[in-house]
Amino acid sequence: MDSYEPIFMHGKATLCLLQAKEAIVTINKARELLQTHITMGSGYNRQAARLVMAEVMNEHGQVAVDQLVRELNLEDKFDFRPGMKFTTPGRK
Repeated sequence: MDSYEPIFMHGKATLCLLQAKEAIVTINKARELLQTHITMGSGYNRQAARLVMAEVMNEHGQVAVDQLVRELNLEDKFDFRPGMKFTTPGRK
């Protein structure tokens, strides 16, 4: 079971968001999310797919990212290529 902690933005309780402390993205969950973004296919979905790929890279490494790029044909859909590095904003 995931544990959640509140994040308060601008000091207003109405803008409280919940964020998982240790969200681990499995390859199957990433595949499911990416297929949803492929179906929708907008620029916003491309950005969301980049974030999913960044999480996969953080959790599983470049080999898993390259496998998803090839398997889901992300080169044609979002111009993601094998060997591309994906990073999560705010992480070093």
